[in-house]
Amino acid sequence: MAYDVDHEVAAFTGEPPARVLVIAGLVLSVLLPPVGLILTLIARHKQRQLGYSPDMVSTLALGLSFVFLVLGIILAVALTAGLMAANNWVPTIGGS
Repeated sequence: MAYDVDHEVAAFTGEPPARVLVIAGLVLSVLLPPVGLILTLIARHKQRQLGYSPDMVSTLALGLSFVFLVLGIILAVALTAGLMAANNWVPTIGGS
């Protein structure tokens, strides 16, 4: 069995494991929501593997990632539709 540094650090400091991943996920959930979502999910999985329940920071990061991801998708669709309407671009079928 491999040596588990996270479990040793958690036992020594009293903090849940994967704290760095949770904080990075929280920051990236605002800047790059898909990356923040992936990091947060990895951190929560790591915490559960070691027998800890996910903390409030990881739950907040997960929620923010979902919110900003959905807002980004809505914004991308709205901007695309707005640009298409501004340029009077109408998709044609058959190509003539």
